[in-house]
Amino acid sequence: MRRSFTSVLLLTCLGLGSLPAVLTATARDAAPPTPLEPGEPGVAPACLMTPFGSAAIKPGVPLEEAMREMEILLERMDDGGARFQPGGRWGPDSQAGAPVSLTYSFPSDGLIVDGNINGTGDFQPNVLHERLGELFGDEETWKQSVRDMFDSWTAITGNVYTEVSDDDAPWGTRGPFNGSAGRGDVRLVMVRVTPTQFFAFNFFPDHGDMVIDSEWPWGRFGGSFPEWRNMLAHEHGHGQGLFHTCPQDGTKLMEPTINTGFIGPQLDDALSAQFLYGDRLEPNQTPVSAVDLAALGLSNTGFPLSLEGLSLHSSDDVDLFRVQSFGGTTLTFQVSPTGTEYIQGPQTSACDTGAPFDTLRQADLVVDILRPDFGIAETIDFGGLGQVEGRLEFMMDEPGDWFVQVRSGGFNPSVQAYFLGISTLGGGALSGDLTGDGCVNSVDLAVLIAQWYTPGADINGDSMTDSSDLAVVLATWSPTDCGSGSGAR
Repeated sequence: MRRSFTSVLLLTCLGLGSLPAVLTATARDAAPPTPLEPGEPGVAPACLMTPFGSAAIKPGVPLEEAMREMEILLERMDDGGARFQPGGRWGPDSQAGAPVSLTYSFPSDGLIVDGNINGTGDFQPNVLHERLGELFGDEETWKQSVRDMFDSWTAITGNVYTEVSDDDAPWGTRGPFNGSAGRGDVRLVMVRVTPTQFFAFNFFPDHGDMVIDSEWPWGRFGGSFPEWRNMLAHEHGHGQGLFHTCPQDGTKLMEPTINTGFIGPQLDDALSAQFLYGDRLEPNQTPVSAVDLAALGLSNTGFPLSLEGLSLHSSDDVDLFRVQSFGGTTLTFQVSPTGTEYIQGPQTSACDTGAPFDTLRQADLVVDILRPDFGIAETIDFGGLGQVEGRLEFMMDEPGDWFVQVRSGGFNPSVQAYFLGISTLGGGALSGDLTGDGCVNSVDLAVLIAQWYTPGADINGDSMTDSSDLAVVLATWSPTDCGSGSGAR
């Protein structure tokens, strides 16, 4: 599977055909530890791709030496020459754009693990619990950092991660996604990683296990631990099927050498992951799976709901959003492509090249307003690539569930990210008249305040009396001469 916004194998491969996967390794420096400094003349600052993953050469190792080591390993390969095999997604490629549910676990210390990136049998006992306890002080702290890492990918893709216990089955035993229950699909362990140029590696799908070096001082930067957190996120990026991308300029999580100037996935990383698994609101291609915007906070008050980080992962992807009409409800929305142009490309030995990639102009966004019977009421397609599409006060004259459909107007070579801002107003249902006297005034406001944060005065149907209901009261406030209330705001 090719993707234009993430790297594929380019220069040198290593690996053993007998292994299910050999992974990605992030650069490890020599003692005493210093911040990683890629791009030095004559230095191999980046990971080198294997047929199954990638292996990182530490800063300070001359490129010629790294290449000699790669050639030695290549001579030991028995893969029939199939050296350029990109990793896929969890599950069939035919499900590209759909999120998955994965489990993860932490095997007990003492489980025997092969710490060599090429699977040559450097067997050692797992020391993850002991070592991370020493580095971070308590188990909850380091476990929360792992949860936060998985959450950072969930916020982008909608992939769901659940921690489970580990039965300490032999290393390499698969989890429930394509094996059996008793352990996670992603198992995290810690041993001394060899060769010593590397400090972590991770298997590609459908095998997500992560091996972390036990001798590296992961807590060395303190504070938010950017090196530790980005190592985890980078390695699990490979565990989702992502490759490296260049140039190494400190802007992307999946650059071959770990960056510490930010925490978590960046734009290029998000687009790569969404190509495989879709955005955080997937699946939403059908009326049944359409995103219910009322559940996300859309109220019939004219106040907009803003949704960022959405995308069309391919030319045939559509996103459906459900909005409720009470007959005469007006709909206003804006769909804006998001992104920027930057340099990116596949991994090279120096990781200093690439080509311009304009993430703002990958698809011509088109928006359809669909009636409750799913017939098209109106299509909005005024602009072209990189242009905003929108509609002011479209009248949804029929009560019921209407839909806003976002799609591509043609072929899009890559993922198109976009922003959706949407509001509805009016119609025959929502009113701030809580007393039923035909007026919305200070009496209704008093009722609402008395029921604050309870279901007692819920107006918009979300089972909670809160600021959304207050907005309805204010939006439907009656004239000052209405009924017996004061009418004063």
